[in-house]
Amino acid sequence: MHRGGQVFFVHNRVETIDAVRAMVEKIVPEARVLAAHGQMHETGLESIMKEFVEGEADVLVTTMIIESGLDMPNVNTILIDRADRFGLSQLHQLRGRVGRSRHQAYAYLMVPSGQQLTREAPARLSAIQEFTDLGSGYHLAMRDLEIRGAGNILGENQSGHMATIGFDLYCKMLEEEIRSLKGEGLPRLQDVKVDLRVSAYLPDETMADPEVKIRWYRELGRVTDEHGLDEIAEELRDRFGPAPEPLQALLDITRLKLRCLEAGVEEVKGLRKGVRFTFAGDQAPKSSILKSLLGGTGLPRLTFNAVQGLQMTAEVGRDQWLPAALVVSARLVDALRAAGTDGVPSRS
Repeated sequence: MHRGGQVFFVHNRVETIDAVRAMVEKIVPEARVLAAHGQMHETGLESIMKEFVEGEADVLVTTMIIESGLDMPNVNTILIDRADRFGLSQLHQLRGRVGRSRHQAYAYLMVPSGQQLTREAPARLSAIQEFTDLGSGYHLAMRDLEIRGAGNILGENQSGHMATIGFDLYCKMLEEEIRSLKGEGLPRLQDVKVDLRVSAYLPDETMADPEVKIRWYRELGRVTDEHGLDEIAEELRDRFGPAPEPLQALLDITRLKLRCLEAGVEEVKGLRKGVRFTFAGDQAPKSSILKSLLGGTGLPRLTFNAVQGLQMTAEVGRDQWLPAALVVSARLVDALRAAGTDGVPSRS
């Protein structure tokens, strides 16, 4: 108040909020104190909030209704009563209600003295004190995950499945199922199946932090074109140095998937006689496009099979599966782009 600011006093109990307001008035008699909570009539609540915003009061004793959606730059202090009863995300949101202008702001988290707190409460309070920098919300979320546990999604009941298929694939499958239930369809990049029997992953020697790995797997899973993939590859190179073989293979397979999406290929599989490209039934390119590939230089020998949908096989040895798949897919995309709408596969 001496700095010309206002104060939030958060007391998240409607039954006793008026008593807390009276206590604040008694401790600081010179303060003009208002009380607000979500069970008040809409008109009365709006009147109180308007009065506080216009500077006609110094302290607002309130419940969690100020957690989000408020921007009051004149409020420079927040006191949170019984902070041990709030979740970490709630404390983070409440703390964010102050410090929204050029004035120095303070957040006081109050807990009862002489009482035994729950096992998680000290960890939450320690985390909210530790992560104070701009953009620390992600780190708080990860710490919250550590404190509360990940629940059933990543818990013991699921650990066997995750150990079998890996964390990255598990997250992709979970996202696909959520999108399917919401009627949004599947992510197109995940529609392409690639089985070339190469080790493609983010190795520990490049990045050992699991959180960092998850972030980069997510970035690669969301890329939509080769330009975006080039930017990711460049950033990885700048941050972690030259890509080791597993990382380069991961980038190459992502590039292959992007090309296959554009060319209407739904599966790339390594076989004894070479690499087989299987086209989606309604996205097979026109025969003129395929003939242009047969006469192209620098390509392996190509054979075609249309018995069960269109399939194209590049006849190469196993050690050339991935390089050959990249060359053939690049030439196929170039041919489709050159042909324009006459050669591009139809899109559903």
